[in-house]
Amino acid sequence: MKASHQPARSLLAAQLHIMQAGPGLAAAALAGASQFVEWRHYPARDVQDKDAQSRFFYHAHSADERVEGEHGHFHVFVPGNGGTGSFSHLVGISIDPFGMPMRIFSTNRWVTDETWIDSAGMASRLAGFRIEARGRMAPVAVWITAFVRAYKDDIGDLLRMRDSAVAKRTRKSSLEQVLEDRTLAVISEKQVSLVDYFQSTGINQ
Repeated sequence: MKASHQPARSLLAAQLHIMQAGPGLAAAALAGASQFVEWRHYPARDVQDKDAQSRFFYHAHSADERVEGEHGHFHVFVPGNGGTGSFSHLVGISIDPFGMPMRIFSTNRWVTDETWIDSAGMASRLAGFRIEARGRMAPVAVWITAFVRAYKDDIGDLLRMRDSAVAKRTRKSSLEQVLEDRTLAVISEKQVSLVDYFQSTGINQ
């Protein structure tokens, strides 16, 4: 096995494990809830790695605000610079009703009330990302860890695109005004396809 193939193989294994164990990632993300309620967090408290301090939750916007074909999305965070409990948004991951990822995106600071860190400061957090959980959400945590590692370069690009867009807006407004601009929620996004990704790595050959 080539070393460069390992992230792809880990993601494929995580995806297949969830698909074979039950109804798929979209259902697993609901943490056992019988209903999927718009805007509600799943689980109610973020899944958090006590050692790495990374965390995530899943939710969906109202139908009129949701991306076409999206079931919901994960918000994934890494430790911020504000001491214990602070966090910074690493990436959003949209999935379809079948549990297949369809896009990744970055958000403005006000969306999650994060500690804002530029892409250069996020680089080491991205490179060392992991999240572990116990119980029902453990397979989802494995999947998110595998996804972030597999799409590390794309996420890095996404964060740099975010910074560039923010920098352009600060020519006319202060950074604080841009980060709190309620008309600017998603700053950058990229479409993703596991089929295309796995084919590009050649692991099915």
